[in-house]
Amino acid sequence: MPIAEPTRRFSILIVDDVPMNLALVKSMVTDAFPACSLLEARDGREAIDLFGRHSPDIVLLDIQMPGMDGYATCREMRNIENRFGVHTPIIALTAGVVMGEKEKCLEAGMDAYLAKPIDQSTLQATLLTFLSGDGISAWPDKNLRQGPQKPSSPRKDPASLQHFNIEAFSKRVGGKRSLVEELKNDAKTQIQSYLEELYAAWRTENWDQLHETSHRVKGSAGLMGFEKLEALMAESEHFTPDKKPVIDQWIDRILEEWVLVKDILHHSG
Repeated sequence: MPIAEPTRRFSILIVDDVPMNLALVKSMVTDAFPACSLLEARDGREAIDLFGRHSPDIVLLDIQMPGMDGYATCREMRNIENRFGVHTPIIALTAGVVMGEKEKCLEAGMDAYLAKPIDQSTLQATLLTFLSGDGISAWPDKNLRQGPQKPSSPRKDPASLQHFNIEAFSKRVGGKRSLVEELKNDAKTQIQSYLEELYAAWRTENWDQLHETSHRVKGSAGLMGFEKLEALMAESEHFTPDKKPVIDQWIDRILEEWVLVKDILHHSG
């Protein structure tokens, strides 16, 4: 539902390397602010180019991007601003608030952060924190702030997790049938690609790549409502090279779960 907008037109730059994340955030922003001008980028370099040429009013910036990640991208944006003495609110989009992440966001120059999967009401409330009648305002203090959060839900019993929670997913995208189908198709392609990267990282024992890719799959699975896959990906946060037998079994469980999810997607219309 559209909500009260500033009296002047404003623009938001959305940066995310995952197409389905980008599509969802764009949909949420345009639902809330139909007159907002949107810019989009799929990597840090493209984001910096758009930032320098268009001077957006707010930036929504994914942290976990290959190549130039969100931290480096934010630092470069701040370097550009320092030449002109301005400050643009930059809101980090994270795949999960982990130990030290808030401090890293602050050190990089970000103003706020939101954990994925993004909730529409939370995103709107966060954006409104920066919007005033005349345009853009800053946080009332200089400390990094977490976006307004819903009351936390009790941790789910693992036995209750679903392969595909279609109800939660549909609610997340506002019940838009066309967006539901677009994201389902994107998920089949994107997550398949990520899992191939994950498998290659496991085969070559590239543990840094395995952790990085697991983090991306976890965020995408959470967005889609693939609850069991998301929970499996969360296990990787505790992996170390000496746990290779455990990791070997984990890979098998992931591949089995993905076969089930794909079959459900295929038969879900």
